Amino acid sequence: MVNRQRHCSLPEFLISRLNKNWGYAMCYSVLRLVAAVLASCQILAMAGCLSAVQSRRERIEFEGRARAYRVHVPPSCKSDKAVPLVVALHGANMGPVLMAYLTKFNKLSDREGFVVVYPKGLHKRWNSGLNAPGFPGYDEPVDDVGFVAKIIEDVERNYRIDPRRVYVTGASNGGMLTHMVACRLADTVAAVAPVIGTLAENAAPDCEPSRPIPILMINGTKDPLVKWEGGALLKDNQARALSVDATVDFWVRHNGCDLVPDTAWLPHNGPRHGTRVRRDVYKGETRNGDVVLYTVEGGGHTWPGGALIQAQWHLGHVNRDLNASEVIWQFFKKHPR
Repeated sequence: MVNRQRHCSLPEFLISRLNKNWGYAMCYSVLRLVAAVLASCQILAMAGCLSAVQSRRERIEFEGRARAYRVHVPPSCKSDKAVPLVVALHGANMGPVLMAYLTKFNKLSDREGFVVVYPKGLHKRWNSGLNAPGFPGYDEPVDDVGFVAKIIEDVERNYRIDPRRVYVTGASNGGMLTHMVACRLADTVAAVAPVIGTLAENAAPDCEPSRPIPILMINGTKDPLVKWEGGALLKDNQARALSVDATVDFWVRHNGCDLVPDTAWLPHNGPRHGTRVRRDVYKGETRNGDVVLYTVEGGGHTWPGGALIQAQWHLGHVNRDLNASEVIWQFFKKHPR
């Protein structure tokens, strides 16, 4: 029996007040301080799945480096019952704590009974195939797909995870890494859901998944960073991504889906903010080949239904017709491996 420690959760009301009243840089600095203080609040717990909620930081070594991730275990998780695993990859310059706050996956985990982990990128960025200065993998080799695989192995060793229900999602830079996970870990991961992230141009030629893999994408047509039409992400023009259309076309053709999707518009829910959502479903020969695209017309570089973590003028509009985390989980539930 291995002793496990539980970290106190970050009070959401405090985050929301900071996010509302302070600038992003100041807010982020305070969040780091608060997270460090709360990390000192530890409660002993049992190994495997626990009878009480657990959120804690884990450390592992990979490629000769010390790496880290956060794990959240729901209160319903029992040691004799295999549960799903969701890996949530943060965007550039975010980190696990902000990814948890943005997506509210911890609350969803508690309600639905899956374990969720939040890996931490080197310098809070990922090698997602961009091959650009400032991103891991440019100056020296960094295998972040392998890091995700290592985390999955580590979590499966410490908790009772259903190997047929391992899923990966991510935002922005993490969404781009999610595509690469689908390219290389199709025999491990059941389904993926990249948000506001497309395939990197450099990664696309080497993307050869071993099987059709269900994929759900969410992208905004007015995204100022990962642009709908693709192209350069940075001023130096070195970090480049495929367009949303080209990325969808890649997965539709790889999965053998119908080329004409079933299309529906989502009803409005709350303030419109100049956005609306269209759902396109490209059906595969089996449900394990489905490709789904949620187009947020007028939407920015944001997580639909999620919290604002930067000034809206910088990232664009947040759509409230769609709760991305809920939609992603419902998609995952329907697609075991």
